[in-house]
Amino acid sequence: NELIGQVSMILNGMPYAGWKHSHNTHHANTNFAHHDPDRLWLYEDEFLAMKPIERYFWKLFHTRLFWLSAVGHYFRSMLPWAFRIKEKTDQESIIKACQRDIAIFFAALALFHGSMYMLGFGFKSVLVHFFGIIVAFACLSVYVRTEHYLLTNGNDVSEKPWLTSRTILQHPLLDFLATNLNYHIEHHILQTIPHENLPSIRPLLKDKILKAQAPYHEDKLFPFLNLAFHQEFFVLERETFREIPLSELAKRGQ
Repeated sequence: NELIGQVSMILNGMPYAGWKHSHNTHHANTNFAHHDPDRLWLYEDEFLAMKPIERYFWKLFHTRLFWLSAVGHYFRSMLPWAFRIKEKTDQESIIKACQRDIAIFFAALALFHGSMYMLGFGFKSVLVHFFGIIVAFACLSVYVRTEHYLLTNGNDVSEKPWLTSRTILQHPLLDFLATNLNYHIEHHILQTIPHENLPSIRPLLKDKILKAQAPYHEDKLFPFLNLAFHQEFFVLERETFREIPLSELAKRGQ
């Protein structure tokens, strides 16, 4: 698993050690402010404290360019690992591993695409490579928008991880292309099982959750995306967790 993770993520220019640390932190603190590195929303005071250029890009990646939000998240949370000044002793090994992964990525990039150029392919291989990465991030952005959208949790997430996640029902072909990650409640409850088993354990987990009179959040993909795409962007009131419309935010920021 470690080897496959290293190789596959280096091909995408993503430092595996940084992702592993970030994703484990996300699982332990899903949708908790200041703790979840993957949260897609801001509190009102956080948004209003932003500089105008920061607000512009935040709104851009949550409206017209939502399908590239994973790219923005990648540059925000992944690449800084390689250059961040050490904050804690236990992060030193992670930072060094990220620096190594990024160095390997650029070395492999130069070697492979340099070879393709020498063989007469010009820059076609570079275009294909980066087009593939953009498509992959675009697909990831769509699912990231569904997995934890506007789900919050006042309880210990380690005890009730299903409260902050959503399972998306879709065609089996899309399940395959998404590697079953759309079964996200199941993924958060049983993080270590192979993804091919997530659909088969869903009925049992759903039955147990509902029998415990707890909510089980599920939606069909396209109706839910239609709902999510018509949202402006994620700025929420601290007390009510209500989404604040852009027009109302503009008045509060005056």
